[in-house]
Amino acid sequence: MTHRFHPPENLVIYEAEGVYSPPGPPDLGPGFQGYWVEGGYTFFFYDAGPHGDAALPEEAGEGLHIRYVHRMKYSQWQDGAGMKPFGVGPLRFAPAWDPDPGEGVIRIDPGLAFGFGGHPTTRACLEALVRIYRRDVPSQVLDLGAGTGILALAAAALGARTVRAVEYSHLAWVTARRNVALNRLEQVIEVYHGLAEDHGDQPADLVCSNLNHAVQKNLLASGGFRNRRHLILSGLFHHEADELKAALTGEGYRLMDQVRDTRWATLVLTGDQARSRISAPPG
Repeated sequence: MTHRFHPPENLVIYEAEGVYSPPGPPDLGPGFQGYWVEGGYTFFFYDAGPHGDAALPEEAGEGLHIRYVHRMKYSQWQDGAGMKPFGVGPLRFAPAWDPDPGEGVIRIDPGLAFGFGGHPTTRACLEALVRIYRRDVPSQVLDLGAGTGILALAAAALGARTVRAVEYSHLAWVTARRNVALNRLEQVIEVYHGLAEDHGDQPADLVCSNLNHAVQKNLLASGGFRNRRHLILSGLFHHEADELKAALTGEGYRLMDQVRDTRWATLVLTGDQARSRISAPPG
């Protein structure tokens, strides 16, 4: 019997000032879905169940200041709401709870993480992956800021032999691991919990980095984009993308494509001319 995934109907989200950093895998009571750390704040997510409530254990809040408690429907959460089957080029995606998605379909349990294919930056990265694999087949892929793991799964489906997916958020890391297992791709994709900057030295033909500008600048400075055949950079505002584009084309990368909407920009670059030119930054 196939297990069908279903998202929680009701959520309780504890928003705390401070960073929760447990020494090991957290076990925070009934209904605990995961936590998200961002900008000095920690968000604890719970399945509220039919009674519409869930309690945060006292030990989780030690040293933290609970600012707000949010109660909402899953459908109100910014990502994962209303996911429907969709396609990008040869790729087909369906929610994990679809009872009959069909052969060759990538199944995604969006959980409470970012990146189920509905956000413009995620969709632009998927389209860029398809374009790259139509003219080349990168064997090693490094997916930085993996979210739900959708880009890693797409790369594997397109022909990547090994994919290293890196995610800092515990909540997203758990979700990505679940999606890799759901699609039985554990032999191709490894999901790591940690900072993108700590994995920038890993070998890869293609780097996909859907992250904020500050992290991408750190990766650039530390050599994380050095000697790559292909780069897909997203999660950037227009002026941020222009800054990275100028730096990378100045080092020999060639802009193959860029996608811009009213807010976000995605860059697709090839390193054919850069492979022999980019060196470690001074110091």
